[in-house]
Amino acid sequence: MKTNRGYIAGAAFTALVAIMAFIMGLVIASNINIFQGKNTEEIIAQDIFPHHNPETIVSIKSPFSPIAKAILPVVVNISAERTIKIRTPFFDFPFEEFFGKTPQELERKAKSLGSGIIFSEKGYILTNNHVVAGADNIIITLSDNAVFKGNEVTVIGTDPSTDIAILKINTKNKMQFARLGDSDKIEIGDWAIAFGSPFGFSQTMTVGIISAKGRTHIPLSHGPTYQDFIQTDAAINSGNSGGPLVNINGEVIGINTAIASPSGGNVGIGFAIPINLVKSITEQLIKEGKITRGWLGISIQELTPEIATGLGLDITKGVIVAKVLSGSPAEKGRLKDGDIIIKLNGEIVEDIDKFKLMVASITPKKRVNIFVIRGKEELTLTVKIGEMPDKTEIIKSDDKEEGWLGLSVENTSPDSKEYGVIVKKVTANSSADEASIEAGDIIKRVGNIYIRDLNDFKKAKNTYDKYSHITFQIKKRNGYVVFVAVKQ
Repeated sequence: MKTNRGYIAGAAFTALVAIMAFIMGLVIASNINIFQGKNTEEIIAQDIFPHHNPETIVSIKSPFSPIAKAILPVVVNISAERTIKIRTPFFDFPFEEFFGKTPQELERKAKSLGSGIIFSEKGYILTNNHVVAGADNIIITLSDNAVFKGNEVTVIGTDPSTDIAILKINTKNKMQFARLGDSDKIEIGDWAIAFGSPFGFSQTMTVGIISAKGRTHIPLSHGPTYQDFIQTDAAINSGNSGGPLVNINGEVIGINTAIASPSGGNVGIGFAIPINLVKSITEQLIKEGKITRGWLGISIQELTPEIATGLGLDITKGVIVAKVLSGSPAEKGRLKDGDIIIKLNGEIVEDIDKFKLMVASITPKKRVNIFVIRGKEELTLTVKIGEMPDKTEIIKSDDKEEGWLGLSVENTSPDSKEYGVIVKKVTANSSADEASIEAGDIIKRVGNIYIRDLNDFKKAKNTYDKYSHITFQIKKRNGYVVFVAVKQ
């Protein structure tokens, strides 16, 4: 046994020496050019691709490098400075006799960081509305560190409903710019490359794929009202907003705008506005400085499987006309309460969000064909699309909501920049009263739905009407923001 062990140990030692000698031989051989000047990558590549010639192997590179060279020079960093007014809290007894109960307003400067993409040689830049909204001063830094600010930057137009803004650098020089692609052609699984300035780190590029298309119902504090997001797992973080999402051909297919994250950082769920939607907005903002949208003048709700079954219908897609506004294009086109809209100009109506976007995208005064089911009848109605009126005009005939949880709420004042609905009255001993909601409070969020106006509040009511407990985010009359649980 001893002899065998010694033999095994000797054999192992000999093998180890042989391996070390082989490795040293490779090193020495490389130093004396035995491989004719080939680098390690070429040797490894030839091992992996033995049937390829060296010229072919050496040319194998990342397909993303040319895209980086084309796009990074036209990606810009945007810094928006705002003046924010802060109200000091009320003082309670015993200090009120000295300070009174009138809060003071203090001003401070706040700065947000975002990104943008130059899409015209004239210096036009695409970004998000929430990046520049309310800004007193916008500072744009180009890839070569050239800085434009103050009068050197013009806000051409903004559209909060889609979260798009157009800026322009005031320069006589022709600018390098990105090509805009066709977002209708993208497929789930396609490459997606995101650019921007995450956390202020400018000229950053991340790579992923298209994870999903047509995402809606994303609860975002800044909206937008019209949602049809591209979802991607390319890393998007704070500061990426307004930057481009690009395909493998180096064409812009979307504008990065938001993430879904429990931590506030990237978890692989990012959203971009499709570039085809952006194009239509861009054209109007540059030419008109505002957006004109199509309007039917109806209130609608989702056609759920339960409702369809209850009506004896074997369909799963469409929307129900809940109310036709008096004097609206819909009324003139003979639409009626209870009609189920199945198609608009031959295109199937998928859901409420898609239908709203379809109507809003139609040029006012254009005639469209609307296919509806009315009772047992199938009808095709021709309707002349109207121009969407001012928001305050739309809500005149329907400007309050009463009853749910003991709440009576209204839209905030048109002059107020505060989003949400204001509580006008709370029924004594109601669910809202037990949760300490008071008249004068502003409801900012219900569950996962951010409340901008009565339409959002009604949407929340329809969504959470069957829940036993509902979480409300409330801005109290004293300015504090709190969350309360309301028992149904």
